[in-house]
Amino acid sequence: LEAYADLLWFPTGGGKTEAYLGVAAFTMAIRRLQGNLGGMDSGRGLSVIMRYTLRLLTVQQFQRASTLLCAMEAQRQKHPEVWGAEPFTLGLWVGGQTSPNTFEDSKRSVMDARNGRNVGGSSPAQLATCPWCGAEIDPKRDIEAHEDTRQTVLYCSDHHCMFSAAKDCGGLPVKVVDEEMYHRPPSMMIATADKFAQMAWRGGVRTLFGYADKECPRHGIVFPDDEKCNGNHTKPAT
Repeated sequence: LEAYADLLWFPTGGGKTEAYLGVAAFTMAIRRLQGNLGGMDSGRGLSVIMRYTLRLLTVQQFQRASTLLCAMEAQRQKHPEVWGAEPFTLGLWVGGQTSPNTFEDSKRSVMDARNGRNVGGSSPAQLATCPWCGAEIDPKRDIEAHEDTRQTVLYCSDHHCMFSAAKDCGGLPVKVVDEEMYHRPPSMMIATADKFAQMAWRGGVRTLFGYADKECPRHGIVFPDDEKCNGNHTKPAT
């Protein structure tokens, strides 16, 4: 038998990214409409994983995909009766030299930026401009590390934008801190290949795949080796 090999080539600007983002959007949307899946809540949680080998390429794709998630979240907020109460979000899961591994690392980076100290290496400032309206995102002003819920939030600097701090929408639908994604898994995650090696020894990773049976109303999913939350709080979050 003779063997044939066909090469399908798309030039730069040929629409490769747009094609797979379209498939990703369909996957995230149809899951929300399917309800209960095998005893698991399909109204939230991780639906799509994109894996790359290079961190620079991973961050670039994260920046492009964030526009899609903004569009999906905008539609969800208009029609929560269809798409549910849980926001559509995009996660960046890369090495600690690029984005923070823990909330404490993220908070330290935010404070360093606000105090004018040089922020080298790991930083939650992975978006220079708002993916929805194009306005600047200033690390000294537009990134908040909320201690009560242990969440890092990026805001648009334009007060007219729906993802600004002036609007009650929770900021941009992105997650850039590993620990925070384990507690509240994103809808779509863009990761580097080396992060998958952590699955065997980091307990929090299991929550990305739906393995969770305890949840804290303030801090999200509680996993076995979590030392910061036991799910019991006497006072509500402020």
